[in-house]
Amino acid sequence: MNCHATTGFETVVRITDSKAWWRTESTAARFKHYIPTRLSWRNAETLVVDYYACPKDKGNIMVEERASGWKGLVIDVHEGEPLSPGTPGC
Repeated sequence: MNCHATTGFETVVRITDSKAWWRTESTAARFKHYIPTRLSWRNAETLVVDYYACPKDKGNIMVEERASGWKGLVIDVHEGEPLSPGTPGC
């Protein structure tokens, strides 16, 4: 997400109930800059959000928002292994 006007890049992972009459969104994770992420399911009840540091990143990744659950789902947000130089997105 980036409007180029007054804010920098953000990486946002949102969950939406596609069967709801009125779609409401919930933020599962939000990061300060563009951060490579991977979404996967550990099991039927656990969504895993892995985020990765790139070699060019300086300092720690700033996680601005992190949810632990949504409508009975467990959301596991954690940092994966650092990516190597040349990885797409880095």
